Amino acid sequence: MMRFIKDRAGGFSTSFALVGLFLAASVGVAVDYSIYANQRTAMKQSLETGVLAAVREAPVQGWDEDTIAAVVDSYVDANLRKASFGGAEYVLDVEPLPERGRVRATLWQNDHGYFVLGHFRKNPQIVVQAEAAIVSSANICVLALDGSAPAALSLGKARTSLTARNCGVFVNSTDRHAIHVERQSTLSASQICTAGGYDARLVDMRPQPQVDCPVIPDPLAGRTPPSFGACDYRDVAVDRDATLHPGVYCGGLDINGSIEVKLAPGIYVIKDGPWTIGGNATLSGENVGFYLTGSGSTMSFENSSNIALTAPRDGPMAGMLIFEDRASPPDRVFEISSKDAEMLLGTIYLPKGKLYVRGKNRFAGAAAWTAIIAREIVADGGPAIELNSDYAATDIPVPEGVGAVDGQVRLTQ
Repeated sequence: MMRFIKDRAGGFSTSFALVGLFLAASVGVAVDYSIYANQRTAMKQSLETGVLAAVREAPVQGWDEDTIAAVVDSYVDANLRKASFGGAEYVLDVEPLPERGRVRATLWQNDHGYFVLGHFRKNPQIVVQAEAAIVSSANICVLALDGSAPAALSLGKARTSLTARNCGVFVNSTDRHAIHVERQSTLSASQICTAGGYDARLVDMRPQPQVDCPVIPDPLAGRTPPSFGACDYRDVAVDRDATLHPGVYCGGLDINGSIEVKLAPGIYVIKDGPWTIGGNATLSGENVGFYLTGSGSTMSFENSSNIALTAPRDGPMAGMLIFEDRASPPDRVFEISSKDAEMLLGTIYLPKGKLYVRGKNRFAGAAAWTAIIAREIVADGGPAIELNSDYAATDIPVPEGVGAVDGQVRLTQ
């Protein structure tokens, strides 16, 4: 009996020791994981800071590989030394990409004295990457916001053309066919940049599009929409010459017939119904802005119509010609097929909608500047879209973020 008890006592001591080792190992793993996570975060942050600084300084310091690497290294070294990660070796690789305005870097950690992880995680123990790019300083004439749609910017058949003078065309979709241009249709701008790829002949585009560009966040995402109250007008249908006045048009606004309709300056809220123009109608107005909100608040300008509109010079809609409510459902269609739409001065902003420009017409060429920011943009049937960026030629202000902002740098990885 005594021997049996002694055996049990010995077994208990062994078990206790094993439990103690298990607990110690568990604590070690927990401590290691905390250190590992903190170090990985610090490495990532220091590398991101370094590549951002390098891209920011490159236009001045040059894109020489040694110069770029020295800038990144100085930030990485200072941050990791500040974090007191002693005992580890850090290996840095920096790759300047001047033709794309980017700096890419990788940082490895080796030989850190972890309690337990070091026995299981061999070198490199941590690997982080970062990439930063200069976001174009070109003015925005076209920005397609959808992040994944094929043909987010599409120019169809019948010699459709889109010309953006002294301004850029930007497409955020990462689809390999984010830009689609049919044969003999043309796309021209000071810069063409897509986060994805393109489906077009190079001869039909000037210049050649840049691919894998940084996504441009919606520059108007923080723009406050106009406030409005109860309905001022309901189910308005205009079939004779008239002058309309600002207010809330509930149930939509329909203008139809061989008529001339003028708009008094101000803000027109189109609520819970469509805005339509047809039947050879002519619509004109200076310093007017349209806010489309609620169910069915789309627009359709038929090919027999004529429109000439300029955005407000001040107030909540300054520089905004057409503004879709951001709470609208996605992929609603807004169509401009007017035979004469050469004077559209201001910003057409459809954050959830698809803009269709159709028919053999001239679009916006007589305006000092026009910007289109929409979820998707489709043109077909032969329109000649001409977007200018001569902001100094008018007192209608360009919204902040649509005009050029030099020196913008963003992380792309």
